[in-house]
Amino acid sequence: MRPTYLAIAIAIASVAVPLPASAQMGAPRPAQTPCLAATGEPENCVRILACIGDDGRWFDGRATGWNSGAVTGRTSDGVSCTGTWGIEPSGIGRAELFCEDGTAASVLSRYQDYETGTTIGEGLTGEGETIRTWSGENVLDFLLEDGTPTLPCGGDGVDFDRDGIPIS
Repeated sequence: MRPTYLAIAIAIASVAVPLPASAQMGAPRPAQTPCLAATGEPENCVRILACIGDDGRWFDGRATGWNSGAVTGRTSDGVSCTGTWGIEPSGIGRAELFCEDGTAASVLSRYQDYETGTTIGEGLTGEGETIRTWSGENVLDFLLEDGTPTLPCGGDGVDFDRDGIPIS
């Protein structure tokens, strides 16, 4: 079996008006153990970040497992989501996600680096909103813009400090 894993971020559109970036920073986060990469192991964990639509909403979560596993996280407006991911025979990653508001979505991802779980993905919510995803052990380094990790959601994006906490 090829040593691959997939981290897919999928977030679901809700009917609520998106929150401004300043309000999104305070979105509730689940209490979780640290997410640590463990190449080839079932307890492998990598961070997932995603942009939902074009209005600045975002997703922060994790993918656990190796070659297949679970996805968990929350959107910036506080909606909890869980799902599964796996590798297709073609090597493309596929994830299905279900959120507490009852919506579902799918994302396909392309690997940039199998060993670190670095992927870039795209998908759609059931409402037809686009989702763009980034994942991997070093996802914040992958999103560096002028020395600051920036998730390119909405007009100015969402900046993160080096500890991975949203600051804008």
